[in-house]
Amino acid sequence: MQTECRTDRCYYLRRKWSAMSVLRMGTRVRNAGIIILISFTAFTVQSAYSRTGDNRSLDRYSDSELNRIGMIKLRACLYEDARRYFHIAIRKNPTVKYYYNNISAACIKQGDYVSARKYLRIALTLDPRYVKALSNMAVICFYEMRFREAYHYYQQARSIDNGYTSTRFKYERIKERLEKMRKDNPENDHLDLIIRHLKDQKGD
Repeated sequence: MQTECRTDRCYYLRRKWSAMSVLRMGTRVRNAGIIILISFTAFTVQSAYSRTGDNRSLDRYSDSELNRIGMIKLRACLYEDARRYFHIAIRKNPTVKYYYNNISAACIKQGDYVSARKYLRIALTLDPRYVKALSNMAVICFYEMRFREAYHYYQQARSIDNGYTSTRFKYERIKERLEKMRKDNPENDHLDLIIRHLKDQKGD
């Protein structure tokens, strides 16, 4: 006959082993989810940018070289070219979080917030504390006037790296953008409240 005693060492060890098994299983499920997400992204990128013509000629470059060239294109405001280089870099190595953030920056410049959000979600799946991706998420939500979400992402980024967010989110730049939004959307009363709150916080 089997007996069970809650003070028994064997029972304690069984409980401890069960808890560790659950934790390990959770980690494996999360890692599997990341692998599936990355694999799907790589497939999507390969479909979007088929390996023909100029794209095939870029295969001789490493993913880091493609990312470097993409950054040069991005700084030159050649956003579609930048996206193409970042796409191919991702296809070659879909595990690098920076590539997803960089391509999202090009998407944001083009006003393609849907694509930008998709890439940033992958970057944040790879690293939930990636400050630049969190900040770019805040920017997208801000441009879409989803201010509560924008503030949420901003707060997350600030809690991780206050120095970066202080440099990235300058008061004058935010105020200027809000005032432009108010001019373009005079019926939106929330913008007046946000601008007043921002000025009160700054003592302006």
